[in-house]
Amino acid sequence: MFRRPLAPWRKIIPTLQTGDLIFFRGRGWQSRVIEMVTGGVWSHVAMVVEPRDIDPETIHSGLYLWESTTIGGFDIKPGHRFPDTGPMLVDLEKRLEDYFEKWGYYLLSARYLHVERTQEMRTAMAAFINDPEIRDSTYPETSHLMWYYFRERYLTARDEGSFFCSELIAATYQAGGLLPDTPSATSYCPRDFSESGFIPRLCRAELGEEVYMAQSTER
Repeated sequence: MFRRPLAPWRKIIPTLQTGDLIFFRGRGWQSRVIEMVTGGVWSHVAMVVEPRDIDPETIHSGLYLWESTTIGGFDIKPGHRFPDTGPMLVDLEKRLEDYFEKWGYYLLSARYLHVERTQEMRTAMAAFINDPEIRDSTYPETSHLMWYYFRERYLTARDEGSFFCSELIAATYQAGGLLPDTPSATSYCPRDFSESGFIPRLCRAELGEEVYMAQSTER
């Protein structure tokens, strides 16, 4: 796995579009436990969002990252109930920089989503992302994370008011018509969206090979 060529992440950013995925591998115990339990390489997954999909009149020149996490950030739309946990929309470049330099994540990858990005798909995803109920959700408590994962994946319907990272991505894809409603969003883990997993895609959508990214010193 680690013999793959590594691309400087700053070179990858300009090629990304709404719906593309970013995967993260960290050094912390929580990351390692998630990788071990889910049987994957990655402990976190997030989705790229183009600013024009959220606000057609925006003048923001970069990209956003849509994720559910316990790492607080500068949400582009502050004021929701849990500003430092749960679903948040943050500046992509600044976020990746912090993942590498502040939080000890040493390996990232990107998967391009190959699909016709219709206005209907973009509008539906934006409506989900902007939904106050979604934005006011939180992230499962770290101490209960593994129990939450097993319960939501295998036993019951989702726990209203919280989103695991891959659950948020699955729900966003479902809102955009890229995943069927069944299985539910709670059934997915980061591995499912990676090359080693499988998701039942709709709309002739395909996810490309993972492009492994290394820390870049270029600005």
